[in-house]
Amino acid sequence: MTDIEISSSEKQDSGLILPSQALSIKPAKFKPLSDQSGSDANRTNQQKLNGFKVGNLNLMVSATINCQINLNSKVFPMPNGAPSLVGVTSHKGNIIPVYSIHKYLTDTEVSLKNNLYLLIFKIEESYVAIYSDTLPVRKQFSTSQLKSDSLDINKKLKQSTSNVYQENNGEIWFQLDGGNFFRQLSKH
Repeated sequence: MTDIEISSSEKQDSGLILPSQALSIKPAKFKPLSDQSGSDANRTNQQKLNGFKVGNLNLMVSATINCQINLNSKVFPMPNGAPSLVGVTSHKGNIIPVYSIHKYLTDTEVSLKNNLYLLIFKIEESYVAIYSDTLPVRKQFSTSQLKSDSLDINKKLKQSTSNVYQENNGEIWFQLDGGNFFRQLSKH
């Protein structure tokens, strides 16, 4: 509630206050919502990640890496680039590379259907984009969900993965080492 009173002569017909009166309204104070996720000890052991699917792979990057979705961006082919380079697109006035993780990991071409999402990541001070089969989702894993036994996975994926987690439903998620992974994409 505000501490300002408006006389009936100052009220506008629509019930709105005058701009000069809006400046004198004190900002509301909000009480933070209580955290429902459990104890502080439980929260500190959890890793927050942005997950997305590429083909049959569940991939994640740290939630600290800025991830944006670009649905209507035109991608222009780039000749003589890395094999995994699909092309370039414009984002916020920058020309950024667009890569195919399918091509990088399997050396096979994938039809770029209309239902693929273009995910744009900001790594350090530059942008990079990839195609994903799904929109990114926030994932949270605890250290108890780390998968320690070795998996029979692609060598390139193994080199770019910092952690592997297993969800309660059995799905395996690969946490990519963001900067290293995107540098590897640009070299391949």
